[in-house]
Amino acid sequence: MPEAYIGLGANVGDRLKNLRSAVSLIRSTITSPKAACTFSPLYESLPIGVTDQPLFLNAVLLTKTDLKPFELLDALQLIEHEIGRRPGRRWGPRHIDLDLLLYGEIEMNTTRLILPHPRLSERAFVLGPLTDLDTELNIPGETFAVGELLTKID
Repeated sequence: MPEAYIGLGANVGDRLKNLRSAVSLIRSTITSPKAACTFSPLYESLPIGVTDQPLFLNAVLLTKTDLKPFELLDALQLIEHEIGRRPGRRWGPRHIDLDLLLYGEIEMNTTRLILPHPRLSERAFVLGPLTDLDTELNIPGETFAVGELLTKID
């Protein structure tokens, strides 16, 4: 059963409540019944792209799932909608943001889904939580493990 790493972020409303709601919904709809979820600590981070918005709370969740990558993406988007995410300004404020970061060793680049997630290896708010889960985790297509990638960025 493949491991999936999911990035979680929120900067609108009750950020912690939104993250907790997302985790609960992921556990009940995405995680395989016999699998556990592992969570990183929470991080507060500055917004990227559109900077005139509140700080984000971020974390990464590791789970095992029977869902295929596109099924998992669909499920994550339904959870986002249920928590209150609506279409808006790219990189703008959001109640919840769920990103499929890694799915096993799969690499793909389609109009709907890119794996590993684009710019994952350049973002401390993703690499930090990933390093907390597994400092030796290798990202497909990268030379260095996440712990070393984290030391290479600002």
